[in-house]
Amino acid sequence: MKIDFSGRVVMVTGASRGIGREIARRFSDSGARVVVHFHKDSQAAEQTMADLCGNSHLMVSADLSDAAAVGNLAEKSIFIFNLSFPSPGVNGDLIHLRIIRPQITLDLVE
Repeated sequence: MKIDFSGRVVMVTGASRGIGREIARRFSDSGARVVVHFHKDSQAAEQTMADLCGNSHLMVSADLSDAAAVGNLAEKSIFIFNLSFPSPGVNGDLIHLRIIRPQITLDLVE
């Protein structure tokens, strides 16, 4: 099943390699504009950008352990993509921001 993300912007943290790169690619394949986050490896992030469909994506570096850097990452993404967040009741539109944080449970076997 393929979900259409055309016209949507998706931020993928850790998108420079591994699972993050594949998630970014899949969103791109589904029509999303992708914010490719990386911390230090800009060459790997550039490779992710090259793997994405289309050309309206953004590559941004940020240290996610630094609250100010996370705020700058969000502000830059909002500015570059000209995203607006209308107030509920102004025109009936609501913007839903979702933070998806996968939870991994490891069962240790002794």
